[in-house]
Amino acid sequence: MEHINPGRKLDILIAKEIFGTEVIHLNQRGGHRIDYVAANNEYNNPIISMDMVDGWRLKRYSTNIEDAWEIVEKLGKQGVQWRFSNKAFSNTYWWAYTEDVMGVQGETIMHAICLAALQHMRENKT
Repeated sequence: MEHINPGRKLDILIAKEIFGTEVIHLNQRGGHRIDYVAANNEYNNPIISMDMVDGWRLKRYSTNIEDAWEIVEKLGKQGVQWRFSNKAFSNTYWWAYTEDVMGVQGETIMHAICLAALQHMRENKT
């Protein structure tokens, strides 16, 4: 799997490939771009409720441990067993392992979780 740095690009991949959600990009005043997770209406079209928009912001899976742990819990419910280490070769990096991913190196534990989850999902597509 190619190396993807922590940040927006990786968070979007996690939202799409792990959680199956669509991400919508909105430009705010001043040109700032904010990513939101879309819900589907009864016609299966992505929508955003501006009243609820703060609750639908794209989570920071690759930089926030609470958000990253949602990945571990979701895949854990599907039977995926996780192991983590920061002592495999050097304590500068974190490693995440599943039963079918021999070890993915990340700059932080959140980064390693994201990369291992993507690799797991891609290797187990049916």
